[in-house]
Amino acid sequence: MNFSDFLLDKNSMNKTKGRTLALGAFDGCHLGHRVLFDKVDFSVTFHPSPKAYFSPNDSILNLIDEKKILYPGFVFLKFDERMIDLSGEQFIKGIVDTLAPKKIVVGWDFHFGRNLQGNTDAMKSLAEKYKFKLEIVPPVKVDGHIVKSTLIRELLHKGEIEKANCFLGYEYFFMSEVVHGKGLGKKLGFPTINLKIVPRKLLPKSGVYSGHTAFNGRKHLTAISILRRETLECEGHILDFKEDLYGQTVQISFNRFVREQQNFSTTELLKKQIELDVKEIATNR
Repeated sequence: MNFSDFLLDKNSMNKTKGRTLALGAFDGCHLGHRVLFDKVDFSVTFHPSPKAYFSPNDSILNLIDEKKILYPGFVFLKFDERMIDLSGEQFIKGIVDTLAPKKIVVGWDFHFGRNLQGNTDAMKSLAEKYKFKLEIVPPVKVDGHIVKSTLIRELLHKGEIEKANCFLGYEYFFMSEVVHGKGLGKKLGFPTINLKIVPRKLLPKSGVYSGHTAFNGRKHLTAISILRRETLECEGHILDFKEDLYGQTVQISFNRFVREQQNFSTTELLKKQIELDVKEIATNR
């Protein structure tokens, strides 16, 4: 079975032949995934992710461009109705016939094929049948907890960004275009960059966070506000920064939850609170 039609990059066939591959959805590219990445030459994953495909109302940790930033060795397979209909054996045979790996590495909880019928026991049988080496990586634990994407999503929903980052191994981030806003921050003396919200991207719960804005190879300390009202809004005040970023794409990362969102009866009270937030973030950077 030839998977060439599924490959987003046709050159992948030549790059992977005789190499070591990891297989998985890899949402989060977290510490558990990193163990697999470190063992292989390339990692095969899906676009869109199976979670995004089957649960269109749920958010995911990494969009495709973010995955490429976190790990440049991805080989992307198009996930569509044809892929969904493949049995577990058809899927593995397609990988072997098209990418010709000498070895495949998977995680302890790897499932694959129609209705996720395939598991690591099935992989052992298929490795013997199709003559490739197989390594199954045990779970990675941090503070007694198995590192899993579901746990990281739960922590982000709670605003527990520091714990989430411990499981991720990096500051959770998203890519966004800077767009025009209402200009309230500028009037209060704290100009903000208003960030375009990308559909399907999971952002932490509403609140004020300490984090960073990165662009053009530079990284700046930032006070970030996430607010869920009728719509999801996100803006950031970059400390000690006055350049115009409208229309540019920036990377916004989160490293610490500062406080819950509050309602203020006057703009003066709002300004005083922003002053406190900025001082706190600058002090505890």
